[in-house]
Amino acid sequence: MSLAGCYGPVRDQSRITAAEIVPGGGVVVTYHLYRYRPATGLAAYPDGGIPKTLLDRFVVGVLHSDGSFRRLAAMPSGTLPGAGSVSLRWFPQDPEHLYAIRSGQLTTSLPLRELSQQLRYPLKGGKPQRFSLRAEFEHGGRKLGAEGFGDFAAIGADGTLLVGTTMGQRKELWVRAPSGAMRRVATFDRFDGLHPDYIFYSNDGPPFTTYALDRQTWRPRPVLRYNLQNTQQEWQARQDPAFRQLNDSTVTATPDQPVIGADGQTIRYIRNGRELWSARVPH
Repeated sequence: MSLAGCYGPVRDQSRITAAEIVPGGGVVVTYHLYRYRPATGLAAYPDGGIPKTLLDRFVVGVLHSDGSFRRLAAMPSGTLPGAGSVSLRWFPQDPEHLYAIRSGQLTTSLPLRELSQQLRYPLKGGKPQRFSLRAEFEHGGRKLGAEGFGDFAAIGADGTLLVGTTMGQRKELWVRAPSGAMRRVATFDRFDGLHPDYIFYSNDGPPFTTYALDRQTWRPRPVLRYNLQNTQQEWQARQDPAFRQLNDSTVTATPDQPVIGADGQTIRYIRNGRELWSARVPH
C-alpha cells in the first residue's frame, strides 16, 4: 500500500530561536524556518512515524527598531530534521564580528555523531570564517569546554580566541590565533575572570593560589595565596596592578536585553526593565 497520502496538513513551527544585541542598536537573530507534515495512518505506525520535512533552514540577520531586517546568512540545518540549532554570541573584544555556533544531532545509530561548527561573520557583510573547535581539540584527546569558563570567548578584534578544554580531570585555557595556531596558557581549578589586561584563575594547591595571566606576555604570576590549610589568606600582591584589577568593584551598567516574544516572531528590546521597541521578523 502506498504511503503517499499518509501525512497530515503542513505544520509551520518557524520561529526566532536566538537573539543577541550588537552595536548600533540592532538585534541579530536566528530564525529557524521549519515546516513539515506529520505522519498519519500507516506512516505513523507503530510509534508516531517520521514526519515529512518540507523546510529546515536557518536565517541569521540584524533586526532594527523600524522593522527592517538585514540578512547576514542562510544555511540548511545539516542535522536530523528539527534537531539543529544556531546560537549567537557577540563579544566587545571583537566588535565588528558575530559568532554563530551550529550544533545538532547527525545520526540516530551508534556511535552518535553531532554537528559542531563555529562561524565568524563580519557584521558589515562578507564571507564568514568557519572552524570547529571541537574537532581541532579532539585530535589531542581533549574535550571542548571547561567547567567555570565554558567553551570560548573572543579576546581580540582579529579573531583571537580564549578556549577552555578538559583533558581527564585537568581544565585548561588555550589561546587560538586567527591562523588556527594554538597555545596552552594555563591549567586551572577555578576560573576567576577575563579582565582588560589579565586573565585570572586559581589552583587548589595546597596552598590555594590565584594567578594573573598577563594578556601581552601570557606569563602568569601569583596575586593571592592562602595558607596550606586553605582557610586564610596569607599573602596578597597589593601593589601589583593585576591585584588591583582583580579587586576592581566598578559597577557596570545593566546591559540591554533582547527578549523573544511569546509568538516566536517578535523581538522586544529591553533596557533597565523598560521596553524601548519591538519589531517582528519579516518572513
